[in-house]
Amino acid sequence: MKKYIVLNHPKKSKYGIQITKPWSKEMYDHNDKVKEKALTAISEKLASAYSRAEHCSGLGPEDFLEEEWSYAATEELEDAQKAITYYSFGSGHTVGDVMEEIEKELEFGQYFRLKDIIETLGIKLKQDFIGLE
Repeated sequence: MKKYIVLNHPKKSKYGIQITKPWSKEMYDHNDKVKEKALTAISEKLASAYSRAEHCSGLGPEDFLEEEWSYAATEELEDAQKAITYYSFGSGHTVGDVMEEIEKELEFGQYFRLKDIIETLGIKLKQDFIGLE
């Protein structure tokens, strides 16, 4: 009869929260708080890039929203957009169209997507998502 050795893996924890599978309520609560902070940081970075692009265009707010994305988007704004949506927009899309897509992506963004976005945009948070390793 074969004997099997059972290895006890040390329990992992982060920020004082034990990492479990399936996730515990405590893990979800932590990640919900991090999600809110991530969304705030992403929105601030996006708003800053948007404001600079609008200023550079010399157009008013309504006219800027109707401007074609491929002409109006600065490199900074386009980099933020690509980090959030994963794809580019060609001709035929207005700034308003693209911003609506960005808002949808952020509204329904799951933890792993938000983690990718903040990493791509170089955003540092005091605490990260847990359980996504």
